[in-house]
Amino acid sequence: RPRRNGARIVGKTALNEYEYGVTGSNPHHGWILNPRDRSRTAGGSSGGSAAAVAAGVADIGVGTDTSGSIRLPAACCGVYGFKAAHNAYDMTGVTPLAPSFDSLGFLVNDVTVLGRILGVAEFPDYGEIRVGEIGVDLEVPALPPDHWTIFRAEAWAVHHERFTTNPSRYGKDVQRSLRLNVGDVASARDVVTRWRERYHEATAEFDVLAGPVLDGAAPLVEAVRRDYDRGETFVRQRLLRHTPVYNALGWPALSCPTTGGNVQLATRPGGEAKLLAVAQALADQQRMPG
Repeated sequence: RPRRNGARIVGKTALNEYEYGVTGSNPHHGWILNPRDRSRTAGGSSGGSAAAVAAGVADIGVGTDTSGSIRLPAACCGVYGFKAAHNAYDMTGVTPLAPSFDSLGFLVNDVTVLGRILGVAEFPDYGEIRVGEIGVDLEVPALPPDHWTIFRAEAWAVHHERFTTNPSRYGKDVQRSLRLNVGDVASARDVVTRWRERYHEATAEFDVLAGPVLDGAAPLVEAVRRDYDRGETFVRQRLLRHTPVYNALGWPALSCPTTGGNVQLATRPGGEAKLLAVAQALADQQRMPG
């Protein structure tokens, strides 16, 4: 689609192995360093695309997002990261991770560029959009742990044959993830279905939701290295506090850089133009004097 609209492909970027991670590390190909601070990672899994855009190597980065893999590196690198609604794009040719939650998306430095990619020529009036800040204007039900049961089951279905045949070809972090106990998938699906219903009810009064993307700064390379070597997940747990919810819902979501920190915007499928209008309003507010 970018090619049809005049884009030129200039490179292939790095990512976490099989998109199964958010740390910006890959034992086979090395670290994805953050161009804004090379002591920190670019995040992941689509960290290479975020780093390329942040460094000015490309105007557009293409990535995938199953739990935050576009929005998190966007937040780490200070660019915009858009995750499309589930099934918004044909995923043929994309290596799956957990198909119920996989989404395509884009990383850019400018909201208007994202509008061109999505075919939104004109943004709606910001003043007519009902924006709700989570924890201020409304409360939402927390994503149940059962979500990860479904995630693990789908990732295992993708990888079990290859992994069973030759597990040592995987990095240690992916090996550990694939060896986790899956759990009761049928029960988990029932729990998540009820959670989705409650979430829709809690957010019905608003067009766009706003909340955090990332707590704290981009992870230090040393912290990620320590987790990998010791089999720990402290960095991953911090990174995955806010983004997986919109994969579980299947909603489009956008990470926006602001002077006060990164903001995550989300909306129901079909509300993408409103999402961009709010993001543009945030950018305009930061350009105002004083």
